[in-house]
Amino acid sequence: MKVALLGNMNNLMFSVTRHLRDRGVDADLLAFDDDPKHFHPSLDTFSLDYQRYFRSLPWGTPERCLTVSKEAVARTLAPYDVLVGCGAAPAFAFRGGRTLDLFIPYGSDLTDHPFRLPRLNRRSLRSVAAFPILQRQGLRRTRAVLGDPSVAIEPMLERLDYPGQRIVSSPPLVHPPTYTPELLLEYQTRCHWFQEVRALREEADVLVFTHGRHLWKSLESRNSTKGTDIALQALAQAARAIAPKKLRCVTFEYGPDVDASRALAKELGLEDHILWLPFCGRKEIMTLMSVGDFCLGEFGPSYLSCGTIYEALTLGKPLIHNREDSLYAAHYPELYPMCQASTASEIASHIVDFASDPAPFRVKGEQGRQWHEEYGVRRPVDAILQHLQLS
Repeated sequence: MKVALLGNMNNLMFSVTRHLRDRGVDADLLAFDDDPKHFHPSLDTFSLDYQRYFRSLPWGTPERCLTVSKEAVARTLAPYDVLVGCGAAPAFAFRGGRTLDLFIPYGSDLTDHPFRLPRLNRRSLRSVAAFPILQRQGLRRTRAVLGDPSVAIEPMLERLDYPGQRIVSSPPLVHPPTYTPELLLEYQTRCHWFQEVRALREEADVLVFTHGRHLWKSLESRNSTKGTDIALQALAQAARAIAPKKLRCVTFEYGPDVDASRALAKELGLEDHILWLPFCGRKEIMTLMSVGDFCLGEFGPSYLSCGTIYEALTLGKPLIHNREDSLYAAHYPELYPMCQASTASEIASHIVDFASDPAPFRVKGEQGRQWHEEYGVRRPVDAILQHLQLS
């Protein structure tokens, strides 16, 4: 049985593809033509092996959905018995006369795609108008939707009156075998900016990574914030509180509010505490982050899983994050250990505690890594295989 993984926003389907192939499944990754370049598979692996089972499609952009013929989509999908996807996969599968077997949303593909027009494309106005309809039609025919309980899934499925199966599970967002300590150590000499981060490591008593998108001011809704402003305020408080110990932070030029974050950091007196790096692919970020002390997650709405969080857990890094445990208790016998925080003072307090005694935090980091192996990899992959009747 042959499986196609459609789209690769946030490296999601590349990770799923590798997990399936690890279990002996004949799976190919078919990227959409609008997938951002920094999610190309070459930036999430140290091997060229992906070239055997990856290709980029000449379609997949929502606002050009009608410019590809139904026949062309059908021909592309014809060799595959099973279709799994994210992004616009429901719409294009429907256009090709197919049903998506499993949809694993990353966010806006479920909150926005079925309900809002994509960005205006004057050359393809019919496509712009048609895409939300196609996405809704495709989603309603999709056999199952997989993901953790969240404000990005449950209300949207209810709004769609979705009749299919709801699989409550963390998506396998990261492929831990790619990021073993041995592979990361081997790659350090080839990693962009590693010398700068190593120099910062030698200088710092506490080295923090906040590697998510800078998104806190340019908000379409209150649910889209990453709480970057709260994290910066916390870093300023903590830097003062632990002095003369040196607090340093690494962050990336990623997201619509980078300029706003730079301005806020300057206002808070953090210029000498933060190393700003150009945005990098995952393998660069993971290699750099491997020498950090801990990671900051998100400080907006509660999410159990996202790439930023599961990247930290994969590396066994202690995590400070906002999580409302009651949302997940019914679905998980245990949750990954972390430091709960939703305000700047709470985040700063954890940083100060780490500076005084890092050992308990490192224990949490290792426990988080073990939790991820079970609930972020083994069980989700088992659930996918069982649903697709591949095990």
